[in-house]
Formats: sequence, C-alpha cells, structure tokens
Amino acid sequence: MDNNPGPTARRSTDFCSEFLINAILAVSASSYHKSDDYGSSPIRGSAFAEEAFRLLGFHQERVQVSLMQGVALLSHHEMAFGDSQLGASLFFDKLSALQSSSGVLDGPSWLFHSHAGSMAQAVREAMISIANGFHCLDVKMSVIANRSSTSLGLSGVLPSQAEDISSLWMPYPLSTEPRLSYSVYALTAEYGLTRLANEFILGIEETFSSPVPDYRTSKRLYDRLLGWRSSTQDLFRAQTTLPPAWASLLIWFDLVCIKLLEPYMGLSFLEFDGGETSRSVSQSHCENLISYLWHYRTAFGMRLECWMVYACHAAVSTLLLNLPLPGPHEQALSRGCELLFEMGEVLISGAGVAGPALAFWLARLGHRCVIVERFPTLRANGQQIDLRKQGIEAARRMGILEAIRGHVIEELGIRVVDSAGRQKALFARIDGDAAGRQGFTSEFEILRGDLVRILVDITSDTVEYRFGVWVDSFDQRDNGVQVAFSDGASEAFDLLVAADGQGSRIRKMMLKDEPELDVSRNLGVNMAYFNIPRQPEDPDLAISYTATKQRFVLVRWHSKTEGQVNLGTMAHAEEFETALHQDAATQKELFARIFQDAGWEAERLVDAMHRSDDFYAHPMVQVRTGLWSKGRVVLVGDAGYAPTPLTGMGTSLALMGAYVLAGEISKSPDDLPAACKAYEQELRPYVEKTQKIPPGLPGLAYPKGEFGVKVINTLLGLTTTLGLDRAFQHSILKSEDPYRLPEYPALGL
Repeated sequence: MDNNPGPTARRSTDFCSEFLINAILAVSASSYHKSDDYGSSPIRGSAFAEEAFRLLGFHQERVQVSLMQGVALLSHHEMAFGDSQLGASLFFDKLSALQSSSGVLDGPSWLFHSHAGSMAQAVREAMISIANGFHCLDVKMSVIANRSSTSLGLSGVLPSQAEDISSLWMPYPLSTEPRLSYSVYALTAEYGLTRLANEFILGIEETFSSPVPDYRTSKRLYDRLLGWRSSTQDLFRAQTTLPPAWASLLIWFDLVCIKLLEPYMGLSFLEFDGGETSRSVSQSHCENLISYLWHYRTAFGMRLECWMVYACHAAVSTLLLNLPLPGPHEQALSRGCELLFEMGEVLISGAGVAGPALAFWLARLGHRCVIVERFPTLRANGQQIDLRKQGIEAARRMGILEAIRGHVIEELGIRVVDSAGRQKALFARIDGDAAGRQGFTSEFEILRGDLVRILVDITSDTVEYRFGVWVDSFDQRDNGVQVAFSDGASEAFDLLVAADGQGSRIRKMMLKDEPELDVSRNLGVNMAYFNIPRQPEDPDLAISYTATKQRFVLVRWHSKTEGQVNLGTMAHAEEFETALHQDAATQKELFARIFQDAGWEAERLVDAMHRSDDFYAHPMVQVRTGLWSKGRVVLVGDAGYAPTPLTGMGTSLALMGAYVLAGEISKSPDDLPAACKAYEQELRPYVEKTQKIPPGLPGLAYPKGEFGVKVINTLLGLTTTLGLDRAFQHSILKSEDPYRLPEYPALGL
C-alpha cells in the first residue's frame, strides 16, 4: 500500500460511512468462510485485523476507519457467527497485542474497560457497544429515507440505556494521529442526538399520522434537541476550525429538526423556540444546514456523502415550498441549489447488472440516479452466470461478495454426454484463487436474477427506479441531455447511460449519424433459454451435449427442484432472422422443430420449453463500437462491449465497467464528457483482449455430421482421461491477469 500521498491528498479526518463498515464485515465474512479449520479461530481473528488494516488503514487518500474500529467489527462478527469466547478474546486481547506490535496507533483505553470482568461480561458489553453503533446508522437511515421504525425493525428500547455512554463504541473517524478525547466526544454527541431522533421516529406512526399532530410531544422533543445543541457545542470550542465530524453532527441535527417541524409549517398559531413559528424556526435550520454543507464541501474539500445530499435536498425543498421569494433566505437557497447541481443527475437505461452497479457507486458520490427499465417489473430471472478475475474484485469493493456467496450454485463440474446419455468426459470444478482466476466452472456461479436482486436491494434507498418506461429519444445539449420518455414525459439530465444490453436502443441512437462505428458482429449462433423441472436422478453437474446438424445443449441445475436449459444452433439462420422479431410462441415452435430429434433427452427438453413461462431467445452477438461515449451519452456493460458467452466474462465486465466509469466521474465531476473518455481509455484495452475468441469458434463447436460430433467427444474424453483438463485449469490459476482495477479514493475504499 502506498502510504505517501501526493500534494492533492484528502484530509485524514474524513467521515466513516456505513458503506465502509459493510465492507469490513464483508472482509471478515470472507475470511471466516474460507477457513477450513474451525479450531484456528484465534489466528483467523488476527488475520481479520491485519486485513482490515491493509484495506482500510492509514492511507490518507482513503476514507478513514481506525484499526481499532475494524477489529471491533471483526470481533463482533466472530462473536455472532463463530465462537463467542474467541470473539471476545479478539476484542480484548488480540486487539491489544496487535496495537502494541503495530506501533502505529495508541488505542483508546475505553475499548478495554472490561478487562477485569468475566469473559461472558466482556462478550455482552462488546456486543452492546457494537449494537449501539449499528442502531445509530439505522436511525439515521430511517430519517433520511422517510421510513417508519417498524419498516427497519427498530424497537423502542436502544441497545443500551447506560448513563456512561462515553464508553460505547461508535463508527467515528480517527485521524492518522488521533486525539482520543476528540473521538470520545464525537461518539458521545452523536449517540445523544440519535437517542432523540429515535424517539422522533418511533412517534411518527401515532404522532404524525393523526389529523391533528401532537404538538406538545413535538414541542418537548424539539426543546430537548435544542438542549442537545447547547450542551454539545462546547465539546469542540477548543478547535480553531469547524472539524468535519462536528459539521456532520450539526447537519444531522438540523435535518432531524426540519423533519420534526414539517407537519406544523402551516400552523402559524403554534410556537417553537421562544415564540417563533415553525416556519421561521424551520427557515433558520434550513439556512444553517446549507451553511454547514457549504463549509464541509468548500473548506474541507470533501464531496458530500449520500445522506448529506438528501439533507440538502430536504432543506432546499422546505425553503422553496414554504417561504416567499425574494427573501433573506435567497443566498442559502442559491448555495443549496448549487450543491445539488454539483452532484449531477444521471439517467441509466436498464435495470440489469451494469445499471444498478453503476448507480451504487454514483449514489455514493452524491449523484441523483434514475434507472428506467422497459419491463413492467424487475426482471429477476435469467440463466446461470459467473464472476471471474477482476469482476470478483469489483464485487468485493462493492461489499456484495458475501451476499453473492449466499446464492452460489454448488455445481461440481461439467459432464459431457453422447446421444444415449453416456458420459464421454467429466471436467471437475477447481476452485479459484484470491486473484479471481477460476477454472471451467467458477466458484461464483449465481443466477442472474439473484445477482440483480442483490444489486437492486443495495440501491433501493438511494436510487429511483421506474419500471415500464424507456428512453424514446434524447437531445444532447452543452450542459446536459434532454430525454423524452415512452410515457410522454421529458426531463433533463447531466448524463445518459446506456446499460440496456447487447441490443441497446440507446447505442443505436447515439451512433445513428455514424453507423459505421458500430462493428458488432453476429457469430451465427441462435440461443434459447428456459427453466426445467428437476428429477431425482439429475446430478449436481452441468450436462453438455453436442448433436449433429449444428445443435448444442447445456443443462445446469441451480436448485433441488429446477434447472436451466440453453439450446444453441447455427442452422436455419434465415428462419431465425424472422422468428426472433416475432412472439415467444413462434420462437418456441422453431426451436422445437429443430431439436425434437436431437437425441439424448430432447423430448423432455422440448416439452419443458413449451411449458415454460420464462423462455427467451436471442442471437449470440459480440458488441464492438468505435467509441463508448459521445458527449454526455455513454455505454456500459453489454450495451458497449458484450463479449459473448464464449468468454464467460460478460457479468464481470459489467461490474468492472460500472466501477471504472464511476471512478473516472469522481476524478472529473465537472467535465463528464472527459470522464467518459477516460473510462474508455482505461478499460478498452482489457475489454478488447477479453473479446478475442479462439480461431474456428464457435463453428467448430457446432459440427454438422456424426464424424464431427465423435471428434469433439473423443478429444474431450482424452483430455480428461489424461488429466490435461486439470493441468490446463491449474495453468489458468497460475497465470497472471496483468490488469488490476484502479484505485479511486473518492469512492470511499
């Protein structure tokens, strides 16, 4: 790790966000999952801490999290999912030893206040401390997302009602040379504010759902909030400038007050804060909030976190909707609008893999993202896909690798059969390595629908999804893109992203004046996908079958009750050119006619196809274009560089492309066309290398006669009999992938 940042290094007091906390948990879960020996927990715990230090430690260009905080989280994970005694040992003993040996950080003594107590007491106190930290995050997200307490599972009782809250662990920033009193004061202040916000959230259902809000309850809570503000401001008086953590607290405080006062804006006869109306008091909170955000952005040189952008939007909306123009609040309103405009509004077409993945990163940067999907609901279906190489690293940086592991398909390998169902070859699975290199069957096999659901779930609170709507046309302008939608609406965006798959309509519109730049090629294979009921005799292996007349079948089993069928053919090209533009019934009839006499289990497969309600078909196309962007319109994923299933890299390139595009935008937020060009310059060489297909393919894999089929089966059989398949897979694992995803500090990694 580079510990010598350049002159543009960010301040070392950056705020620690919930995304980073999730990343630490993902690291710990990954290490825990990979451990073969349960009895090695103490060593594993130390490895957790070292990994947290390596990833999140004292690199000044990264959002900071202290080594202490990392280990606290990791020990919590061990206590919850491993061995509670060993988890507590990590929290109180391993952490102390690590701190002493590293010589980098003097640990706060309050982390070890329970040394003298029993191990059981240590476990209880440690878990209460961690629970309070996560409870604070839950409360903050409730206020930001306008969600009720019950929707997030919050209860009326905080994890700890202890008077001595200064000893509670909180996810707060520590600099490379932390002042311990500063961190304790900060966590004490936020925890006190969060307890008040918690009361506000719990009262939403009964207090603000009635026709007449409970003014007395709200007034008492507001007075207590003012008391918090008065008692807390002395904590940072010694600071010569406004610290980022204190600015964040004040923004959080004003946001809670604005939300609390909102139901009373039209009730001028009700008084708050010394006889003032809710309208005037709310105006003051809006102006203060925008002032703190402005200071945070300009004085500290930091981009606003996602929740801060929401806070700015709430303040600007309150000023616009409730106060006359012109007025004394105009400067605050102007600054708030400037902050919101700076974040940018991005329209993404396509709610598959690339679109939500890009929205995840852009929302973290503070951009407002809208995703449109032409289907009326989320298309959470699809066939089995996998992650490879730097695609695995992209998923790890998103913090979703463990969620993916929770949905992986235990496919033990690939069996090759002949027309009678006899095994001709078996390619057993060989698990990949830490660099993301995989064998023929990846250890990250997952249904497309499961991956899409994971991506949508982690973006649902920060991204707007519109289903049943698509981009009808767009008009590029100097400062944005005017988009016309299928429902007749029209909106302006700073950036339009095409993530709408290999048949991208936006790509065609972008290149309508330069069609020669679209050099995509149809490889001559027409494919159909559908699900099939599983029978008891079906193995935990993928079944590959090559038939005569240029036909190929692949069956994979993703559950105990269901599998997926992939039919491919290079015959009847003219008929497919017509059928693929018609309805599913017509396409099914064509595939049935071609495969009904194919041998092996053709009758079963054709019958399942007719019964399926998830059938879809498309040609195998490799997307290649002379450019990936034009002005403020940019292609990502299959829309810009679908590599075909022959490479096994489509999903990985989608995640990588989303990450790199967001990273380049983080570097040039004021020049989006330049950021798009930089994204292409960074990733295109790797994509072009990935898209290279061995000579003769796919034609050689689709023989016309019996001789060609026998040659394929014989060669594959010899390969496995001689062990050449394992040697080849091991050579893949040993080969180095020269490309590494860039580091983008602004993404908070």
